[in-house]
Amino acid sequence: MTHSKYTNQIVQTHQRSSRGGHQIKYFQLHHMASTDGPGVVRMMTSGAREVSANYAVYSDGTAVCVVDEDLRAWTSGTGVQDSEAITFEIANDNTAGWSVSPASHEKVAMIIADAAKRYGIPITRDRIYGHNEMTAKFGTSYATACPGGLNIDWIVNRANQITNGASASAAKETPLVATPAEINQIVKAIMDAPQPRMTTDGKSTGKFDNIGGVLRYEYSKYEALQKQLVDMQKQLAAQKTQTAEVSKKLDQVLTALTKK
Repeated sequence: MTHSKYTNQIVQTHQRSSRGGHQIKYFQLHHMASTDGPGVVRMMTSGAREVSANYAVYSDGTAVCVVDEDLRAWTSGTGVQDSEAITFEIANDNTAGWSVSPASHEKVAMIIADAAKRYGIPITRDRIYGHNEMTAKFGTSYATACPGGLNIDWIVNRANQITNGASASAAKETPLVATPAEINQIVKAIMDAPQPRMTTDGKSTGKFDNIGGVLRYEYSKYEALQKQLVDMQKQLAAQKTQTAEVSKKLDQVLTALTKK
C-alpha cells in the first residue's frame, strides 16, 4: 500500500481496481466543482457515485489518500488514462469561477514532487494535465471546464522547485488562480456544454441543448411568472380598493337608516 509522505489522512474506498500492469506515467488533475472536500470523499467511499481518486485535496491543503497509488482510481471514466496516472480531485474554495486555494496548489505540487521522484516521472507540463486536456491529448473523455481555476503551470513550476531543494511547506508566491479572461472562458465553456433534453418523467430524449440556452429558457419562464405575479398583485390591490369603497358606502347607508 503506497501513498505520499505528504498524505494527511487515509480514507480508503472500495471503488478502485487493478492498474492492469500499466506503468504510472502521468498526474491527472480535476477540480471537485464543490467547496465541500469531506463531502466529496464521503461520496467516493459510500458508493453514492461510481467515482474515486488517488488523492482528494481540501482547500486548507489537507490531502486524503482515497485509493492507494498501487491501484487504479475511477476518476475520469477512461480505463487506460486512469491506470497510467495518479489522479487528484481538488476542492474549490469558491464557486464563482471555481477557484482553487493556494494551500491546495501547494499540497498538489508537494505530492507530485514526491511521487515523481519515486516513479521516475519527469515533472513537465506534458506529464501533468487537466481533465479538459484529455480529449486533445488522448482522444478520450469529453468536453469539460474541469479543472476550473486550477493553475497547472504554477503546480509544475512549484513541483520542480521542491524537487530542486525548495522547502515543501508553503509557497513563497501565491499562484495566480485565474485571470478575468480565463474565468470568462471557463464560464463560456460551462454555458456551451451540452445539456441533455429531458422528458417530463425525467428520461433523456437523446437530444441536447447547451446549458446557456437552457438557463436562458428557464429564466424567461421565471420572468413570465414574475410578470403574472405582479399582475395578480395589481388585481388584488384594485379589488381591495373596490372592497373598501363598497364597505364605505354600506356604512353610509347603515348610518342613514339608523338616523331614521
